[in-house]
Amino acid sequence: MNEPEKYLIEDACYYLSPEYARSFWGRYIWIYQGKGHLRLTRDSLRLEGKKLSLDIPMDTIAAIETSDFSVVAKPMGLALIGVRYLQEGKEKTIFLVPAISGMTPMWKTNERSAAWIEAMGQIVAISPRIKRPLHNLLSPPFRRPWYSLIAPPLLK
Repeated sequence: MNEPEKYLIEDACYYLSPEYARSFWGRYIWIYQGKGHLRLTRDSLRLEGKKLSLDIPMDTIAAIETSDFSVVAKPMGLALIGVRYLQEGKEKTIFLVPAISGMTPMWKTNERSAAWIEAMGQIVAISPRIKRPLHNLLSPPFRRPWYSLIAPPLLK
């Protein structure tokens, strides 16, 4: 009898591609491309949504980074997790925002992102691929330096 797969962490999750994030619609109208369910196991990161299904094995992950959405989209600082991975020999990126709902306060959503980064850091295979220093996910927006609201590095 097969044992059910154990998840280190799982959540509802919004996602977007870099192309969508750079589009007019993604920057100014609706920042999320879709919603799904995100699961982390010791072997893979899985995203299952209506329009997108990804199963990213740990050994294909090239880097994990954090950043903020543009100040135009989220002036108070909503964090996202960028996962770069190899698929069929090509490097791809998906941006993830673990959240219960689009109406959840940003600081609560940022706490979920921090929990995901912490869980990913426990996996020996990908721990060295987490780009440091990480964006300060738990810093309230009013304590961040003024310049961090002007130039988010990941979504230029």
